[in-house]
Amino acid sequence: MVPFEESDSWSALNSASYAKFSCYESNCGPDDPNDSYFGPMDGPGDGICSTSFKIPQDLPDGKVTVQWIWYGGGVYDGQLEADFGEYYTCTDYIIQGGSDLVPKGSLENQKVWQGGDASNPGTDLCKYWSSSRIGDCCFGGQSPPNPKPDDLFSQSLEPCSRAGSFVGKAAEFEAGGWRQWKKTVGTRYLFRRLCGRKGQCITFGLRIYLEHDPIPRLQADNRRLHQSTGQC
Repeated sequence: MVPFEESDSWSALNSASYAKFSCYESNCGPDDPNDSYFGPMDGPGDGICSTSFKIPQDLPDGKVTVQWIWYGGGVYDGQLEADFGEYYTCTDYIIQGGSDLVPKGSLENQKVWQGGDASNPGTDLCKYWSSSRIGDCCFGGQSPPNPKPDDLFSQSLEPCSRAGSFVGKAAEFEAGGWRQWKKTVGTRYLFRRLCGRKGQCITFGLRIYLEHDPIPRLQADNRRLHQSTGQC
């Protein structure tokens, strides 16, 4: 989350003092836990996956931009070992009222980790594919080598890799700042990411699978957020 005037700056977003990391399925899961067609606990579901976090006290009232990143998803095109690229989106909000503002930069590192998902309940771990580090499966500046109009797969740079699935924390919270792996298989994500010649991508999911809510629910004492109509 950054002030609106910094929303077009990658360096501002990457260096933001506040970030919430959580499992994709921290509060959702498959409708049928016994459906193992794509792996254990990886069946379809209609529930909305979401998370919540507190608004940083060093952000002044006014417009802010919240960036949301989905990464570490797997089973690309039904292939259990293949993973997807990263998906980014952002939304503008207005912060108003609440606790007194503290000087910017006066707070310690506010990066928060929340583990535990449908496959690893009661733990501080998540299931993920290939990498738990943001940026490892980013296709920025790249384009498919030979895209064909009638071949959707030729228009995509995915899969990112075929390393399979693992259990762990986000890389920023692992010992040594990297990941500790435990092998698993399967996923419940079935999305397709299409990229044009200029690297512009869209991601969509089959309707029989979980339709995620791309905007996390926000809360912070009595500070209020109002969604803005601006685009980022």
